[in-house]
Amino acid sequence: MDSIRERVRQAMEWLKDNRLFNSNRAIAEKMGYNPSVVSQVITGKSNVSERFVKSLCSIYPPLSFEWIWSGN
Repeated sequence: MDSIRERVRQAMEWLKDNRLFNSNRAIAEKMGYNPSVVSQVITGKSNVSERFVKSLCSIYPPLSFEWIWSGN
């Protein structure tokens, strides 16, 4: 079973694979986060917050908050 952190990674990779963003830095900036904060979330140094997931989903509305947050 995927963790929330893994689903965040998958969503970010999907955004880059589909050329919507060219880097994690670009995603972070669009989300309104410092790139180092996004890196810390991805590597497990910081917890994934609901606010973080909502911000990620806000940059590309077809991303499913429910899927990222709970796996459903």
